[in-house]
Amino acid sequence: MTEPVSDTKSRQQTRKAAQSDRNNVQIAYKWIKSKILSGELKSGEQLPQASLAKQCNTSRGPIREALRLLQNEGLVIAETNQRGRVASFEARDLAQIVASVIVNAGFAIACHGGAWSPADVKRIEKLIDEHEALNTEIATTARERSDLARKRQAAYRKIVSATCPKKDGPIQQILANHFDRIAIFRQVTGVRIGASQEFPLNGNMEDLRQAVRERNASAAALAIVTRSATLGRAALAHIGKHQLGYEIDKAVAFIQNALESGTDAYMPRQIRTTPDQKVSVQFKGAET
Repeated sequence: MTEPVSDTKSRQQTRKAAQSDRNNVQIAYKWIKSKILSGELKSGEQLPQASLAKQCNTSRGPIREALRLLQNEGLVIAETNQRGRVASFEARDLAQIVASVIVNAGFAIACHGGAWSPADVKRIEKLIDEHEALNTEIATTARERSDLARKRQAAYRKIVSATCPKKDGPIQQILANHFDRIAIFRQVTGVRIGASQEFPLNGNMEDLRQAVRERNASAAALAIVTRSATLGRAALAHIGKHQLGYEIDKAVAFIQNALESGTDAYMPRQIRTTPDQKVSVQFKGAET
């Protein structure tokens, strides 16, 4: 039976409309993202859909979907019953995130007590091998250096995750969110200042390898904390904010004191993972 011409045209029009909507979403997404990465839309700036739709010469629907995609990438923050706004990319935010990585990873590893299974040890050593191999690679062009730095950072992230206890889901999620955020900072910084930050870690991680083999949780925690601090300070120096390294230094000193006095005396109390995040730790009834 032949389909009515009107039905065929209706379906074709529907497909064309759907394709047009998808195209408009991608146009709006790329347009807003470019303005965020370039700094034209500044950290914390509100993103009114009506105004953006007018500037982008589209409707609010594509703008709303584009903002949702950007929120998934961590470039936009959307709170209940409030307008979306550009995520914060200030140097102090980066310093606080690195400090939180140090506190969370340091405590998670130290309190773990070195209870890595033989399979855990094997996996961590394999990840260390992969990381050390990446550190022997040489990049010549700016693009190659950027790609290599990204790979090295991803490899280090896997090492931290594997060294922390698998059963501690909340800590793993916090660290994942932090590393995602650091990756976004790298992307934004690379676009805004036109330079890619090198990954400033020596390829040799024998201290961590040995600590894991010996099930020495304190030594492993210190190895991760020290390297994370090195990364954080280098990132701040790269954007001309090395003076904010004191935030990282405080976190390192806190973990070192905890390792010396015994982690049982400390209890993590409040961790906020928003861009204006703060970390407070309770020590025998007093907050630090």
